[in-house]
Amino acid sequence: MFGKDEIEEIRRISLADVILNSTSITPQEIQSKVFFWIPGNPCPQPMQLNSTVLDPCKYLTGFDYFEVSYNFF
Repeated sequence: MFGKDEIEEIRRISLADVILNSTSITPQEIQSKVFFWIPGNPCPQPMQLNSTVLDPCKYLTGFDYFEVSYNFF
């Protein structure tokens, strides 16, 4: 369906490109590697987020619809 050059061009598209092309965010407001903050990127953060600073997951395998519905009664 796509030619070799088109496939190469598609593979070069990053998530930052998608965000920039679909929102009003400017290149000065987002880092090029959106999942990593590198010194000098916009919006400094105190540290890289990792699992040691997050609350433990209650359910790792699915979603219990009945547990959620009990909160509404």
